[in-house]
Amino acid sequence: MKLCLLYVLLICALLPQARAAEPPLMRVCMAEVEHAPWRIAEADGRVRDRGLDFQLIEEFRRLSGWRIQVQLRPGKRCLVELQQGSTDANVGLSHTEERALYLRYPPPAGKPDPALALRVDRYALYRRPGSAVHWNGQKLSLPGGAVATQLGHAIAVDLRAMGVPVDERARNTAAALELLLAGEVAAAALHQSDAEAIRRQRPEFAALEMLSPPLAQKPYFVVFSQDFARRHEADLETLWRHFRAAAQLPAYRRAAP
Repeated sequence: MKLCLLYVLLICALLPQARAAEPPLMRVCMAEVEHAPWRIAEADGRVRDRGLDFQLIEEFRRLSGWRIQVQLRPGKRCLVELQQGSTDANVGLSHTEERALYLRYPPPAGKPDPALALRVDRYALYRRPGSAVHWNGQKLSLPGGAVATQLGHAIAVDLRAMGVPVDERARNTAAALELLLAGEVAAAALHQSDAEAIRRQRPEFAALEMLSPPLAQKPYFVVFSQDFARRHEADLETLWRHFRAAAQLPAYRRAAP
């Protein structure tokens, strides 16, 4: 009986140490819509765990020892939850002045170094054949109508700064292309990698024209909520370094321009 009591007391004494030794947890919010090759949908159209962003997170977990909880949300919802501190990180967000008010980007403050980005992606402008929409790299000529973008994407900020009307009804790239094909918008500004992957899969979009040069080229960073950053200030540089090391996976590097 005394021996059993001793075992119980020993276990109770060790439990706090076991809890203290548990790796820290990071909640990573990811957009639930497909963006090939970073997030790939299953046959039912839903994103679960396929794509290079998931491989990146798994490699980061291996390198850092952190526990990761992936939270799939609408892209706009991820931004709201990052602002509220109810999620901790996102693994592919471009920089805007508004986002920088509530997110922690890699240094320097105000304009993160592109060399610290995970990858670079381009926004391309698409139009219907015969359309008078024109882009020369400096000026966008739009003979009427709006430009479709996905809800919450940073390119909408750039377009509005040029005085261009924006239509953000599209939940994903395919929906934006459908709006363009149906004549509901004059053009569509979309991630080139995703739009081209969809055009290869769906012949009805093949006739749409991609204008050159790209509308914009943006670096994409790992960002943290301000709440997470304050709680782990001493760890941020190491976390960013582990993420950049994880992005050296051969498949990731082949896909990242």
